[in-house]
Amino acid sequence: MKHHTRIYDIDGTLVEYGSDPDNNVYVLNIKHEVVSELKKQYESGDHIIIWTSRREEFRSITEEHLKLLEIPYHILLMDKNFKITVYDDKAVQLDYKQIKG
Repeated sequence: MKHHTRIYDIDGTLVEYGSDPDNNVYVLNIKHEVVSELKKQYESGDHIIIWTSRREEFRSITEEHLKLLEIPYHILLMDKNFKITVYDDKAVQLDYKQIKG
């Protein structure tokens, strides 16, 4: 079986932020459909990379959050300050609607 390398962002992809009724405390909400798909990929042997724009100084708290939310990964890359576009004839676009089905 051929395994893939999958790269996920955290904020806006795996989790979303909201606020409490007073609009002063931010609450972390997990995107269950996406995380469920990530877990299936991880369990099937795919290599999972989490790549975030969070600064390196937040690595420890980010690792704690990922552990608390039970989001498995192999590598955590910090300080993503640019966008990468991959051009590949076999590239796959993640379709969140397909994940739900």
